[in-house]
Amino acid sequence: RETEREARRGGFFGFLFRVFWICFWGAGALAAVQVYRHWRWMKVLVPQMAHKNRLQQKLARKKFFKLMTTFDNTSAKRAVPARSLV
Repeated sequence: RETEREARRGGFFGFLFRVFWICFWGAGALAAVQVYRHWRWMKVLVPQMAHKNRLQQKLARKKFFKLMTTFDNTSAKRAVPARSLV
C-alpha cells in the first residue's frame, strides 16, 4: 500500500516523463521538417558527414546546423553549388 506522498511523487514523475516525451517528439518533427525543406543540401551533407576526413565532417556538421536553424524563406531557396568536373 502506497502513501499519499508516494502517489504524488509517482504522479509528478509521470508528468515529467510525458512532458519530456512530447518535447522529444516535437523536436524530432521540427528536425524532420527542416531536413525536408533543405533536402537538396541533405543529399550532399549526409555523405560528407560520413567521410573519413575530419575536416569534411566538421564542415558538413557546421552547414547542417546552420540549415537546421534557418527558418526564413530567402536563404532556404539557395541552390546547391554545382559539382565541377575538373
